[in-house]
Amino acid sequence: MNSSTHKQNTNLHKTLVFLAGSTLFLAMIQVTLGAIVRVTDSGLACPDWPLCYGKLIPEFDFNILMEYTHRLSASLLMLTIFSTTFISYKILKHNKIAIFATTGASITVICAAIFGGITVISKLDWWSVPSHLALAEILILFLSILNTAIWFGDFNNHSIWKNLHIKHRVMLSTTLLSIFILIVYGAIMVAKGYGSSCGTWPLCNGELIPTRLPMIINASHRFLTLVVLDMYYESINGKNILGYGAGEGLHRIFSFFKDEPIVGGYVNSLYLLSIGFLFEFFDDKKNKMKYIIFLISFFF
Repeated sequence: MNSSTHKQNTNLHKTLVFLAGSTLFLAMIQVTLGAIVRVTDSGLACPDWPLCYGKLIPEFDFNILMEYTHRLSASLLMLTIFSTTFISYKILKHNKIAIFATTGASITVICAAIFGGITVISKLDWWSVPSHLALAEILILFLSILNTAIWFGDFNNHSIWKNLHIKHRVMLSTTLLSIFILIVYGAIMVAKGYGSSCGTWPLCNGELIPTRLPMIINASHRFLTLVVLDMYYESINGKNILGYGAGEGLHRIFSFFKDEPIVGGYVNSLYLLSIGFLFEFFDDKKNKMKYIIFLISFFF
C-alpha cells in the first residue's frame, strides 16, 4: 500500500469515526423528537405522508413544526446512515461485526421510516406507535454496536467482548433486552391510554391490589421497572439493590431470587397483580367465583 492510499484510508477512517458517532447521536435526538411529538399531540399535525398537506414545505404552526422537524431529522439520519454504510463497506470490509451492524442499521432505518408513514396513515393506531419506537431502539442498538466495532475492532479473541466472562456477557445482554422490553411495554401502555391510570405512588390510586385492567397494566410496568433496575444495578456493581453478592456462574442474573426479602417483594407483587386480574375477569360473574379464588390464594 503506497503512502497516498494509506493517507486516504486514514482520512476515511477519521470520517467514519465522526459519521458513526454523529449518527448515533442523531438517532438519540430522533427518539427524543418522537417523544416531544407525542406529548405535544403533534403526531397528526401533518395528516398525510411523506408530504405535509400535500406540500414539501407547509405553512407552519407549533404542532406542524414539531412533526415536520421530526421528519426532517429522520431524513438527515437516513442520509448519515447510508453514508456510514458506504464508507464501512469501503474500508472495514474485513470487520464482520461493523459490516453486520451498519447493514442492520440501514435496513432498520428504512423500516422505521415506513412505519413512521404507517403511524400517520393509521391515525396513530395503538400498535403503530410502539412498533415505530421499537424499530428506533433497535436502530440505536445497531449503531452502538457499529461504534464499538469501529473503536475496538472486530469481536475476535482479543476484543473487549471476548475478554468478558460468559456470566458478564449474559448479564449485560439480558439487562439490555429487559430495558428494551420495558421501553416498548411502556409505549404500549401509553398508546392504550393507561399511562395515567395509577394516579398515586407507590400504591395505585390508594389500592394495594389493582382491580381494573388499566391499573393492572400500569402497576405491572412499575413491577417490571423494579426488576430491570435491580438487574442493571447488579450488572454494574456485581451486587443487587440490597447489596447481596451474586455468587459464581450464571447465578449473577437471578441472584435476587436467592434473597428472601427481595423474592418476597417480587413474587408477592406479581401474585397480588394476578389476583387483581382474576377479580377483574370475574367482575360480572357470580360472586362465589371471587370467594373461590380468594380461598385458593389463601391456602397456597
